[in-house]
Amino acid sequence: MAERAAVKVDPLVVRVARRCLRATPWCPESLRLPANNHPASLWWRIGRFLLASSKDHAFLDRGWVSPLLRCVPRRFRAPLAMRLLSLSPHYWVYQWTNLYPKSASRREILMAEYDRNAVSRKEICDAVLLRFLNPAMTVMDFGCGPGFLAKAVSEHVAHVVASDVSRGVIACAREINGADNLEYVTNGLSDLGNVADASLDLVYSFAVFQHLTKTQSMAFFREFARVLKPGAQAVCHVILKEPGEPRADDPSQGGWITRRVNLRMVYFTPAEMSEALQEAGLRDVNIIPVSSLGK
Repeated sequence: MAERAAVKVDPLVVRVARRCLRATPWCPESLRLPANNHPASLWWRIGRFLLASSKDHAFLDRGWVSPLLRCVPRRFRAPLAMRLLSLSPHYWVYQWTNLYPKSASRREILMAEYDRNAVSRKEICDAVLLRFLNPAMTVMDFGCGPGFLAKAVSEHVAHVVASDVSRGVIACAREINGADNLEYVTNGLSDLGNVADASLDLVYSFAVFQHLTKTQSMAFFREFARVLKPGAQAVCHVILKEPGEPRADDPSQGGWITRRVNLRMVYFTPAEMSEALQEAGLRDVNIIPVSSLGK
């Protein structure tokens, strides 16, 4: 059966790119955001709810995004894709903070956020994933989002299948992070139906499983066992909690609007994670700190 390395997150410090000169601990459940001097406009809030909200946590999952991007002139596609991605809670997380000068334009902030994401994901590739990669591999980036990590990994392997639940995010990723050996696809809410059995040399995933329900996580662990070749590996970043630790694990908490526009946070204990992976058919489960991989 496939080997599996499940990675417990420790704060992974990432350097902020170009105009983002402050280093910030990479810890998705408690981003230490600077105070707000770029307040979100009412129109942005309305747009976020109308265009990006999702009862299934598939933010920006709109079928019209891809044809819209194809219809606009090429030079406008990447800027439009970045504006659309800004409506999701996942990506440009510092856009409404005081990390940037108060005088910075919206375009400058989004460009700086693009740079920050590109540099931080390259660091993850170099410090964590590179040891698992070789030039002959076909690998999957599960929950790829806008594709920054997938693009970084594509420089080291033969082919990357970058998969995400959101059709709109996948359409935007093609515009801002394309590469000749990088294939963007959408997955189901609990399956990788577009990926053949035993077809991948590696599956990796970062900052995804804490946003899935435990039922979804189990389904995707089983899918990893299905799509990996015999003896292949999966490397998954997860956030774990100790038994009794007061971290939220109720995906239904919050009001109706909150559940549609904010990130869900769900945590396994180390024992639950190990049991879930083995129950899914994965073997040789190792739970290790991200920080130890980066040394």
